Amino acid sequence: MMLKPNQYEIWEVQLNPAVGHETQKNRPCVVVSNNIINHRMMTVTIIPLTRTIKNVPFRVKSMVAGIQGEIMVDQIKTVDKSRLVRFVDKLDRDTIKELDAVIIKMFTSLK
Repeated sequence: MMLKPNQYEIWEVQLNPAVGHETQKNRPCVVVSNNIINHRMMTVTIIPLTRTIKNVPFRVKSMVAGIQGEIMVDQIKTVDKSRLVRFVDKLDRDTIKELDAVIIKMFTSLK
């Protein structure tokens, strides 16, 4: 049975093997691909979360399952659904709005 995660859900994802400075190990990740892709394809686009607060551009502060951290928009990637381990949580509305704004800013030209 194919998993059908929804946009803005948080799933534990197996990110190994990683190369160089890529985020690694099992960690919570936000599913950011839209539900058409999420429900029909064998891949999802995710953004890993970290407990390490760096206060750098393109990171969004988050509170997930009672744990404070950051959503690492600079580490966005597409993975096979076989890497999804388990459902963890869902982002709240305010965090979704902030995340959407940061994603748009990250992929907008700085002319």
